[in-house]
Amino acid sequence: MGDISVSTNNDYAYTGIKIIFNLISVFLLFPLMWSGGIDYYRTLFIFLFGKTIDLFFMKNKEEHFLLIVWNVFNQIIGIIACAFSFCAMVASFSKLFGIYSIQINIGLMICTITWILKDIAKFILLSIDVNFVNKG
Repeated sequence: MGDISVSTNNDYAYTGIKIIFNLISVFLLFPLMWSGGIDYYRTLFIFLFGKTIDLFFMKNKEEHFLLIVWNVFNQIIGIIACAFSFCAMVASFSKLFGIYSIQINIGLMICTITWILKDIAKFILLSIDVNFVNKG
């Protein structure tokens, strides 16, 4: 078997596809954010759980310091938000925060958006690398 290494082109394509599915998740979350409820927390949990699994099984290949720091921030906040969204699917838990549900939902959405913004920043850097740096 040959060496299966991820080149810049493959990472560029993978990041682009990942952004598409992340944006679909966020677009599905926006209408649910205001009403809250189990549908919002279930969709959010699925998104964040997928990101958490990536943390444990994907090797971090970031080369830029900003992306490394951003990734660590996303890991810490993402794990907390994932656990909270899982617990919020239980009615008695979500009643504890019923008064502040919209503020909490907006905070959880900001966590989700930081994942996407980091992927977009990575995609831009890879795009520059693929289209300009590796041409010569």
